[in-house]
Amino acid sequence: MIADFNDYPGLPEAIFSVGEEYYSKARSLENEGLDEQAKGYYREALAVWERIIQELSASAAYTPRAYYCSAVVHSQELNEYNKGIEYYQHIVDNWPDYQYAWHAQYFVGMYYERLLKSGGITESEANPKIEQAYKAVIEKYPDSKSAPHAAIKLARLNFNRAQWADAAMYFELFLQRLPQKLGSVVLPLGRAYEEMGELDSAAEVYSEFIKTADPNEPHIEAVKARLEELGGQN
Repeated sequence: MIADFNDYPGLPEAIFSVGEEYYSKARSLENEGLDEQAKGYYREALAVWERIIQELSASAAYTPRAYYCSAVVHSQELNEYNKGIEYYQHIVDNWPDYQYAWHAQYFVGMYYERLLKSGGITESEANPKIEQAYKAVIEKYPDSKSAPHAAIKLARLNFNRAQWADAAMYFELFLQRLPQKLGSVVLPLGRAYEEMGELDSAAEVYSEFIKTADPNEPHIEAVKARLEELGGQN
């Protein structure tokens, strides 16, 4: 088909659809518990999408889409994290305005984390790449759905390194988008403020949490204790 209809404008779409059929079949088999058979169909989908990547002229609509779907299969379905990362990175490097480029950028960080946990990369190799990937989400795609999730990853990374100012900054970015999630970060954010000597900011965030939290919220007693401790210090 590629040899006979290479100039046909609908060829990328037609070939992509064949890959989608294989992918749908793989998902159906997986839902039936037939994982090994499903892997075969995932491989077939990859082979089809690879032909779009390797053999057709670049298409603004279908080349990045073929890379993205291939990356998802490699990383999510087959646990081939290196190949998935390679394809996600290719998207953000070459099609930064692709509709799912923001997601691809986030997945670069996420799958470096998975690669680290699987033992496929050392911590010294992985951590700078993880940090770089999540920073790129915030810098390049600040309004994306992935931005607050990248922010919380960076906040915790900096908190664990005792880099209190950066930790607080990223916790604040997270809360700007998801203020209802204050309970999930109130203690580390307050701790960061305390470590920086910003006791009024710590007290403010603790008080805000206590005012809005459910009485059965598991962190509430710990937050009250921190607020009382600060009261004794002022």
